[in-house]
Amino acid sequence: MTATATRTDDKAARRPRMQKVQIAKRDLGLDDETYRALLRRMFGVESSTALNLRQLDELLDHFKAQGFKPAKAAAPARAGSRRLATNKYARKVRALWISLYHLGVVRDPAEAALVTYVRRVTGGRGRGLEALEWLKGEEAFKAIEALKAWAARDGGVDWSTDGLGAWAPYLPIDAHERFAVVSAQWRRLRDLDAVSDPQETRWWNVAIAATDKTRPDLYEPEDWFRVTEWFGRTLREALAARS
Repeated sequence: MTATATRTDDKAARRPRMQKVQIAKRDLGLDDETYRALLRRMFGVESSTALNLRQLDELLDHFKAQGFKPAKAAAPARAGSRRLATNKYARKVRALWISLYHLGVVRDPAEAALVTYVRRVTGGRGRGLEALEWLKGEEAFKAIEALKAWAARDGGVDWSTDGLGAWAPYLPIDAHERFAVVSAQWRRLRDLDAVSDPQETRWWNVAIAATDKTRPDLYEPEDWFRVTEWFGRTLREALAARS
């Protein structure tokens, strides 16, 4: 095979991978800052254009672990297929849905499962919302509050500021809910005897392995992403072993 043919084949192989990376970024609600932080941490680059085929596959595997499911072949236009919603309400309910997955409460993190749930809590078949891009106002409030109540009831999440303990003054507002989810994951892991050191009482001491950071007040958005994913994988494995 000639060098020219090899370069052409590489370009042809990269194109669908690059497209999937951008779709995953959108579907998971990653902003540019979080996305670039992920690329720096995983590969030491600022753009996916600098990644080779193996690294692109590794990046896609990471996104799949977060709940991204590549779409199958596109349906005909008459089938009414829609692009995934990216408005702030859709991103919020999707983040909560993925958190429930990492808490071991939701088994299917797929977008279709989330849409089915939102339709049910906003009125049911024939009356509830059929797509996340329609979420706003009262319907968005219902969906968000229902997901948070589910996480509190079955996942043990304490959404109040009391759950932050001594960290309350040191964490930015946008980290409060992430702290609550990770803390609940840790409590579930301890209840399942699934932690490596049963004497350990502070999750951030264990999470150093995933972040290289010693305290949660040092976390960037990507660090919370990594810890939630890491604990979630361990928690799902522990729950599966019990079933």
